[in-house]
Amino acid sequence: MGDAVGTRERGWALAAGLALLLWPRTPEHFNPCGGLGESPSFTDGKELSWGVIAYPMPEKPFKEQRTPPCMPGLEVEIRGGCWVQAAQSAPCPRGSAEYQGKCYVAVKKLEPVPRSVRP
Repeated sequence: MGDAVGTRERGWALAAGLALLLWPRTPEHFNPCGGLGESPSFTDGKELSWGVIAYPMPEKPFKEQRTPPCMPGLEVEIRGGCWVQAAQSAPCPRGSAEYQGKCYVAVKKLEPVPRSVRP
């Protein structure tokens, strides 16, 4: 009978541990409007996020911006960088760039894929 009680207690402890691991957590949200000045908003092609006031198209790509080859059918190359055209025409929404009367959002570089395994 002593083994049955110990097994039962271990089972409950295991169930409680799994419940804590699987308990839904509140996601942390990043506020893109936190900075001041003219800073670009980037898109990864999956969602658009608007930051600060629209700005003129820069002469060269941002450091974090993807460069050609751009994704065909979704992104366009302008001044050496990849951009997604917004549905709205000028005046452009916050965080986008205006170029020839159209609004664009910079496409962020892809994150490098890890190529090594940590010991």
